[in-house]
Amino acid sequence: MKLETPSDSDAPPVLHEATSVMTLHPGDCGVEQWMRQFAPVQAARFRCGQPVPPWLREDGPLRRALVRELSFRAYAKDLAAHSLCHLAALAPNTEEREYFVTYLVDETRHAAGFRQRLIDLAGPVDELTTLQSEAAGNDRNQVLFPLDIWSREILEGRLDYLGGVAMVALLFDAVLSPLDGFGESTWHSFDPVSADLLGSADRAQTRHLAVCANILRAHLLHHPQDWPTLARFVADGLTRCRELPVAALMLERAAQYQLGLDSHRYCLGEAEFEFGLRLADSSPAQRVALALERADTALTSRLTHIGLITAMRPN
Repeated sequence: MKLETPSDSDAPPVLHEATSVMTLHPGDCGVEQWMRQFAPVQAARFRCGQPVPPWLREDGPLRRALVRELSFRAYAKDLAAHSLCHLAALAPNTEEREYFVTYLVDETRHAAGFRQRLIDLAGPVDELTTLQSEAAGNDRNQVLFPLDIWSREILEGRLDYLGGVAMVALLFDAVLSPLDGFGESTWHSFDPVSADLLGSADRAQTRHLAVCANILRAHLLHHPQDWPTLARFVADGLTRCRELPVAALMLERAAQYQLGLDSHRYCLGEAEFEFGLRLADSSPAQRVALALERADTALTSRLTHIGLITAMRPN
């Protein structure tokens, strides 16, 4: 398979694709591999203190939509980092422990990148906590807090390593992937720096989800007796995920972004949200529908690969 390289940043900024699960295992993404191949790419994209485009320097719907996006992403990465600390501690072998440490560093770095861009946009640093809370505190409370409580129950209460991997690889992503659909493609024309940070995080996440899926698949191949328990856990988890107001939140954010788009259409040119669909021609409902469809396809692919596709069916 083709791993992430610096040239990936030259690809057209479109909605991230729901590709089939890559054949990546913890040993393929250990500390040495991460330091040689992935860390330099991430460092090249981590550009602090970059200029802010003129249309984002003053308060308005476009700037507010971007601040909300970056604030929520930073919150989500912090949640993931907390869970990954526990997964690394619970890992049953050195290979998986080292992998989750690299995953943790990636998520921590992305969170820091989002916060730094918020400072560039709206600083100063001592007001960052208030800025994030005002921009995305309600989004965090509705979506991330329930996931955090659940994650703590599984990882800190039950010390359930396999359940924790399933949460990260399947359940967190079932909630967050649709929301991440408003990332690189929507912001590239307005703020390439933010778009690059968002795209880099999405590409790294594709890699991490592939490794986690293969951890689950390998476990079930060697321990088929665990299949009923894991399938039930994932099915129940997906039911809980469907109860979160993800679609409503996506529509609200898409409408806010649309107000900014309408005021700055001259920046868009021929930029595409999806292949064949110009961003300037797209509607909030279209973007939400495409993001949900892509996320559902990716989750189905991952569950099929692991051998848990029956968990996709609503109870």
